[in-house]
Amino acid sequence: MILEIWTKDKYAKNEERNLINKFKAAGFNLCKIHISRLYKIKGDFSARDFKKISENLLVDKITEKVSLKGRKFGSKKIYKAEIWLKPSSTDVVGESVLKAIGDIGQKEPESARFGRAFYFESISESQIRLMIEKVLINDIVNTYKINKV
Repeated sequence: MILEIWTKDKYAKNEERNLINKFKAAGFNLCKIHISRLYKIKGDFSARDFKKISENLLVDKITEKVSLKGRKFGSKKIYKAEIWLKPSSTDVVGESVLKAIGDIGQKEPESARFGRAFYFESISESQIRLMIEKVLINDIVNTYKINKV
């Protein structure tokens, strides 16, 4: 199961603006992006268990939202890029989450991995691929995929 967590719109502007500035510094023109954290947790958990894990461990209820089904947008032309560490790379965030889930009274999952999701508006998939490869990933340790939302 993948938990997707993002900062509510009224708090997300600085994080989004900083990333847009990184893209601009690399020569890309981008005016809108949305960012999420992803936690891929494998184990025998119900939707209720995942809700407890997110509320008690991963989400700041005041500034963040969480979904087990991904984010929804009204715009028609949005692409989602997921970036993960390769399985051979050590995922210290995932390892911390794995242990912390047990520490809050839940059974320890089989595995936990951390990733990021980036939602791009009004640009082509090929342009997104270039941007990701130049700015967001190290292809030695990261893998990514792009899907139309």
